[in-house]
Amino acid sequence: MPVLPPAPALRDPTDAALGAGGPEDGTWVFWAVLLLPSLALLVGVSVRRVGRDELVLVVRRGTVARSRAAGVATRLPGLERFVRVPTHRQVLPLVVRGRTRDGIEVLALADLTLAVEGVPAGTPYVDPATAAAAVAEDVLAEAVGGFAVDTLVAALGDLEAGLPDVITRKLTSGSRATGLLVTEVEAQLTPRLARCLGDGPDGRRDGRAADPDPLPHCEPERAPAPEPAPGPDGRP
Repeated sequence: MPVLPPAPALRDPTDAALGAGGPEDGTWVFWAVLLLPSLALLVGVSVRRVGRDELVLVVRRGTVARSRAAGVATRLPGLERFVRVPTHRQVLPLVVRGRTRDGIEVLALADLTLAVEGVPAGTPYVDPATAAAAVAEDVLAEAVGGFAVDTLVAALGDLEAGLPDVITRKLTSGSRATGLLVTEVEAQLTPRLARCLGDGPDGRRDGRAADPDPLPHCEPERAPAPEPAPGPDGRP
């Protein structure tokens, strides 16, 4: 009568899970314990949900690779990074130093309203708010130079109405200036400005009647004329 091989001993299922029945039984458990946390971490840093009123940019080596306005954004860890850009209207404070047409230095404080609707892929990344504020300050300073100090305040309404379009044309595609409000304008008080404004509160000078033109002497300062070159005999 043939002899049958002995049946394998029955083991508790937990033995196999723990690798108690042999080295091959716990292999998958080892790899699972090793890889699952790393995989979860990798997914966590590579995926980001786009929130409300924001744009998520994926920036690679300083250049915008792509952007997402909704859903989920993904990136390659180590090569790319996420940058959040608010899409709701932002109010940016501006501080502008300029010189009027008649040579008076002024300080203007203003608020720029900015809306960001997108950032073109393939362009160098620059914070849209920072770039817009710099452009707006340059535009406002240039506009101030087109007015005399006595007409600047009266022209603020026209500047506030017209400059947002000028600013928008200088911004990158997707950024738009929707409003500008000049809140304060200060002129630097110098002896020359004091002479222009007069000694009295009513604009009179030396007790004379008020001049119909309150700033007749506020002309741009001119550089002194160069001295004539000496002639052959050494005299000018």
